[in-house]
Amino acid sequence: MYIFSRINHLRVRSEQAKVPIDEQNLIIKLAKKILDSPLKILAIDFDKTLIDDDSGRSMSFENIYIRNQFFWLIKYLMQHKWICIASFNENTPTKFNEHLGIVTQTVVRRLLKITDKNISRHSINKRLADQYKIIIQSYPSRSYGKIEHIQSCIEQIQEISAFTVDIQPFHVALFDDNEMNIKEAKKYFPAVLIPVNEFNAKLQTIEPMIPLIDQITKQAWNEYEKIKTKRKYSRGDRLQRSES
Repeated sequence: MYIFSRINHLRVRSEQAKVPIDEQNLIIKLAKKILDSPLKILAIDFDKTLIDDDSGRSMSFENIYIRNQFFWLIKYLMQHKWICIASFNENTPTKFNEHLGIVTQTVVRRLLKITDKNISRHSINKRLADQYKIIIQSYPSRSYGKIEHIQSCIEQIQEISAFTVDIQPFHVALFDDNEMNIKEAKKYFPAVLIPVNEFNAKLQTIEPMIPLIDQITKQAWNEYEKIKTKRKYSRGDRLQRSES
């Protein structure tokens, strides 16, 4: 049973309002590992990954909350790395109907403590992207891997950014609870499966995140080094040809 608190009139779980100091140190350490890595975009599935339930079409936003582990971690990553919240369900906003976004946006507002009820959903989306580097991405496709979500997210990042952002596959990582999504995504970029039962059983600690972050950062660094080495040899070949 969860105990709830309030931050700026928005309900959050009590452990999200106040994190123990030893747990906070571990969260900062894990966040730094991502911040120091080549990763630029963290794509996070919505249902059962970012949140610990399936929002569906009818579930009220009043009883949906970000998992503690993501709630704690994202606060140290936003404004530094792009966060792409990827969902298939109709509670996420689309360019065709912005009124579908109430569940997802309310969950994110709790994280960011955005309490201005007069702000429109469209304005919230813009504010999330401009101020926090968070993009809520809904895509109607049912293909596995969230590839379309991430492609659309990259397009939005390019539109928002004042200059062209170089995004290679190793710059992206996906968190998802669906094995088929992870299997397909791994063909293109780092991806990790959320162990739902472990996350639920250890909701008071960031520990379930440790092996996942180790995995995606290691994959990103490995791919980065491969490309770096390939470019180095390629430059060396060109120099040899020019000298001859």
